[in-house]
Order: sequence, then structure tokens, then C-alpha cells
Amino acid sequence: MFLSACHPTYSNKSNQAKDVMTNSFSLEHDHTNRLCLRSPIWEDLDTITALTGDPRTNAHNPFGPPSPNESADMLKKWMQHWSAGLGYWCVRLIDDIDKKVIGIGGLRPANESELNLYYRFAPDSWGQGLATELAQHAIKRASQHFPEYTVVALVRPTNHASIAVAHHAGLFEDSYITDEGGRQLRLIRPALT
Repeated sequence: MFLSACHPTYSNKSNQAKDVMTNSFSLEHDHTNRLCLRSPIWEDLDTITALTGDPRTNAHNPFGPPSPNESADMLKKWMQHWSAGLGYWCVRLIDDIDKKVIGIGGLRPANESELNLYYRFAPDSWGQGLATELAQHAIKRASQHFPEYTVVALVRPTNHASIAVAHHAGLFEDSYITDEGGRQLRLIRPALT
């Protein structure tokens, strides 16, 4: 069964993510029909550096690709998010025997009332609906386990593919904000409670 291919066997419960966001279980490992989702580990550094450093995955990033050191800092932060019980997943295809990570994404706490939706996939996996599948699954998990949180995605207005993914996941356009990188579209799924 594909679940055993997605989920590792833990030698003891101390290896599992501790959940302090009022959930009674961990979302550290999950799956969709086509995707295995797991929390990132330090051994993902080379893959994350290649993924986040690819100029094609940064076409709408006004700062350009992060340096290897910046990618390492991002991975460290992503791993720390799981200590609060929720963070971005490393993504691979269920049927990939090589278990190659093809993307990163999911939800992480943005502040006391919002979760940030994020997705970034390797260019060779674009056009297959994988980001949409991940985003829809993340929204489903937010609705089930964190209904009191608003889900937010910040997207550059020229990134039409990313905006389409957010729309397909059920988010709608809320407002524009301006940060040090310029203008961003704020898409939301309001809190359900």
C-alpha cells in the first residue's frame, strides 16, 4: 500500500513532531492521491538549495534566487516551524521509487490568526496540477484542524500560474500589499469559526 511508502516507521514516539497548536496528532507526514508529504530534514539541503536556487522558480521573485547560505537558513526555519506542529512539507510523487523531492509547500503559522500557504515545485513537474493538488490538500487540512485561522497566500501580480493555483485551492483576492520587493496580491481563505 502507498501509505507505507509515504510514511516512515518510527523507532519511538520521540521522533515524531510535537504538536503544540492544539491538535491531537501530527501532520508531519501526510499524502494526497499522487503526493507523499513529509516535514523537511537537514539532509534535504542540497535538494532545497537546487529547487529554491533555480532561476526558473524565481522568475517572479524581485530579489532573484537565494544564495546557498540563504537556502540553508530557509530550510532551518522550515524545520523549526514543525516544532510548533505545522510547517511546509517536502513533496515527492508516491510512485517515484527514487523518492526524489520535487517541491516544497503547505502551511506554516504566519501570525496569531493566519497561516501562510506556500508552494514551489521543480520546473520539470510543472503543468501536471501538482501544486494545485498540494494547495487543495493544505486547505483541506487547515479547514479540518485549524478552522480558526485565515489562510493567506502572497503572490506577485505577474505570477498568473501561482494565482491560478491559489484560486483552485479556494482562495480569493483580498487586497494588495507593498513590501520591500514591491507589490503583492494577498489571497485568502477566511477563518471558518
